Amino acid sequence: MTVDAPGGDGRRKRIRSYVLRGGRITSAQRRAHDKLLPRWGLAFSPAPIDLDAVYGRRAPRVLEIGFGDGATLIELAGSRPETDFLGVEVHPPGIGHLLLGIEARSLTNLRVIVHDAVEVLQHQIPPASLDEVLLYFPDPWPKKRHHKRRIVQPAFAALVADRLKPGGALRLATDWEPYAEWMLEVLNAERGLVNAATDQRWVERPTLRGATRFEARGHRLGHRVFDLEYRRPISGGFKSMAHVAPLPREAVPEFRELFDHYANTRGFVPNSILTMSRRPAIAKAFMDLNRAVLYEGTVPEELKMLVSLIASQAAGCRYCQAHMANLSSIYRASDAKIAAVWEFETSELFSDAERAALRLALKGATVPNEAGPKDFVELAKYFDDGEKVEIVATIALFGYLNRWNDTMATDLEERAARVAGRTLGPAGWDAGKHGARS
Repeated sequence: MTVDAPGGDGRRKRIRSYVLRGGRITSAQRRAHDKLLPRWGLAFSPAPIDLDAVYGRRAPRVLEIGFGDGATLIELAGSRPETDFLGVEVHPPGIGHLLLGIEARSLTNLRVIVHDAVEVLQHQIPPASLDEVLLYFPDPWPKKRHHKRRIVQPAFAALVADRLKPGGALRLATDWEPYAEWMLEVLNAERGLVNAATDQRWVERPTLRGATRFEARGHRLGHRVFDLEYRRPISGGFKSMAHVAPLPREAVPEFRELFDHYANTRGFVPNSILTMSRRPAIAKAFMDLNRAVLYEGTVPEELKMLVSLIASQAAGCRYCQAHMANLSSIYRASDAKIAAVWEFETSELFSDAERAALRLALKGATVPNEAGPKDFVELAKYFDDGEKVEIVATIALFGYLNRWNDTMATDLEERAARVAGRTLGPAGWDAGKHGARS
């Protein structure tokens, strides 16, 4: 990293966060620089990179700053082939080691830039283009006179926040406690980042982070390792109020197929489920129940989505209202019908069968519960007993989801917010605490 400081002549001089120390480079590493760097390396230039062209696809993107010997980055790239990785380093032996690892593992989703990381972020990385930035065990520069060399500075925090996508993560680790406290102070003050820890301090060690040689050295010396995680708020101009941050989908690879289903049907993986995934058994049980209730049976899916929307409106959960407006739209409900759902009793857009189901949803989601025998007599005109079970299961499912998201203050995803703003906004809907202004 480089930072500016005033020189004796009034001009700015560059202060770097690293020193190029001499180190033994093996003949194999030297060969890697000569033969492999032209293939897997990207030259520095003061112009944005077209990352889609570099990797030949559009995929999640992860940048690691100062990858050391590259062992962690190689393991990450090998275990996450659906993700593109970019490492930035200046020390020749580590770069050579990484290049040899790319060759040995036949990796195609990993590139390297040999240059100062902050200049790469400033000039080559487009805004809102990264899903993750990794900064593991940077030089702590322990002497007070050297603190200006630490890479984590206010300007660095603002730069990373700008380069992350909404919802993207900055992950850090250090075994030097005074530097960990410094990181907290700097990053907690950055309005474009939100600390993912519930106590605004440390997070648990990510399962995806392999042990580095710096971490092993810290353990030998008896040092505690501190992990930090920060997120760029989901919506521009908004700062998260969520009480527990969602996990990145890559943190639970056993759910890859399930998450792909959500992404393909909704356009995103819901933050509610990514938060539940901190306890995978709970998330799995919910996803199984959600599929059985909403996507199996004979009650039309459009009606189930509208039942869920009415139940969420009765409960007052704005996150679920937005989600069900989005899903109602996906399952062919018109914008006019979604907007009129609260007037289902009088709107000509609804059939008598839909009115019976929505009436039960409204009463069943009200506290105290107002559903009664007359509602089931009316329902029986249009639905058999199995279909009644489907409708009540839908109402009950959203009893759980409404309480979950309203209590957690789950961050609302941009697509759901757009659909809700378009369909429910004219009647007064807004994201509330699920997208609160910072």
